[in-house]
Amino acid sequence: ESAVSGPVGGAVVVATDDGTVSRVLALDVVAGCATTLDTTSDVIRRATIAPDGRSVIESRVDRRSRADLGIWRRGLDGPEVASRWLEPIAADARFGRTWSTDLAWSTTGTELAIQSCGELACRTRVVATATDDVRLLDDPDLGPGIGVADGHLVAYLACRGMPCPIVAVDLRTGSRRTLVADA
Repeated sequence: ESAVSGPVGGAVVVATDDGTVSRVLALDVVAGCATTLDTTSDVIRRATIAPDGRSVIESRVDRRSRADLGIWRRGLDGPEVASRWLEPIAADARFGRTWSTDLAWSTTGTELAIQSCGELACRTRVVATATDDVRLLDDPDLGPGIGVADGHLVAYLACRGMPCPIVAVDLRTGSRRTLVADA
């Protein structure tokens, strides 16, 4: 497992795993140095730096079982220990086993999309970081996300092979419109 995010304010966050431990590093691209933020026996599958440069968000799974351990958050400036921010997403037979979890910031940097994908379909939790309010989009016909902009999740529909439609889902109402029929 490995992930990289940034740069934000001259910092890049890197998560690596050697099969025994995961490490999260903050790289200062200007000074050319690295600081270890954490070492854990959990597997850190994804890590992202917040657009304000003040925190790091991580997606973790159990090393042995690969069970979802939730979404973790830590401060970037100091020895703050990571703590669980969001519980693991509940199992849902409509999506099957979660194979990947992706993290993507909205264009405003005020919302984080956390996408848990099965073989074809994905569930997306969109978190307003100022309030920690979570909106779950769990329609089994939604596929991988493209981004969050103007109060909408932009995503492919779940389909085998390409081309696939791209839709915009309103985060308040759940209504959707097709942006591209075959992409």
